[in-house]
Amino acid sequence: MRTINGVIRELLVQVRTETAVGETVFISGNTPELGEWKVSQAVQMTNVSTDGNLWQSLIRIPTHQNVQYRYLICTIVENEGKSENIVRYWESHLRPRILRPIDFIDGKGEIDVFGYQGDSESISKGWLTSETIVQLKMFNSPVTIWKRRYREKPISIHVSTIDITRKDSVAEIIGMEEDSTLNEAVVNRGWPIVEVAQMNDTHCQFAPQNQFGIVYEPNEYVIFQVQVLNPNSIDKLFEGCDRTQLCPAAPWEDK
Repeated sequence: MRTINGVIRELLVQVRTETAVGETVFISGNTPELGEWKVSQAVQMTNVSTDGNLWQSLIRIPTHQNVQYRYLICTIVENEGKSENIVRYWESHLRPRILRPIDFIDGKGEIDVFGYQGDSESISKGWLTSETIVQLKMFNSPVTIWKRRYREKPISIHVSTIDITRKDSVAEIIGMEEDSTLNEAVVNRGWPIVEVAQMNDTHCQFAPQNQFGIVYEPNEYVIFQVQVLNPNSIDKLFEGCDRTQLCPAAPWEDK
């Protein structure tokens, strides 16, 4: 295909990376075909491997110039009838990746690794666009255990989100306090995103909470962080469980 400024060719780009439930890899660049660095116009890639770690896309690029590009990992969310890309992680090297005309010869580039240019790794978390961050903070021993048999046992705290505009979302919460399948459903939804951090030297970075949350320590300062589009439509549910019977290790604990 020929344009006013030169020839447009197709090139297969591939990248390896691990993604969580609900996440998709995109490619964005400095040409109109790659969205001109606009997240909303980035090119969605396709998962093509059995292990889920290889993503690819057949992109159209001009052969008369070098093309700058980066990979990013997004969660696709429906917002008022339109799909919106919420950036979870992006490659944040000072200089973006470059495709040169010589790379177009056989129509297929080398397999990239997300976040790496050579031996240099640089990955940053996404930024807020139309979404909102809601933080729930626990400090100064905020939880009281009324049942004696649980007072000396390790308790985990988990935060679930409920879309109060949907009857089925509310219904799945009611009457299921003892059923672990509820948390499994919430974890596998992918959105809204719930992360947790403990304000200490070891676990101060936000990380996705697992199925049963984190171990409750009365003297810890804990922040649950919920990423949502419309905070007025989402309610939060705190759940506790006896860790000795139900709960696996937290994201940062040794297994």
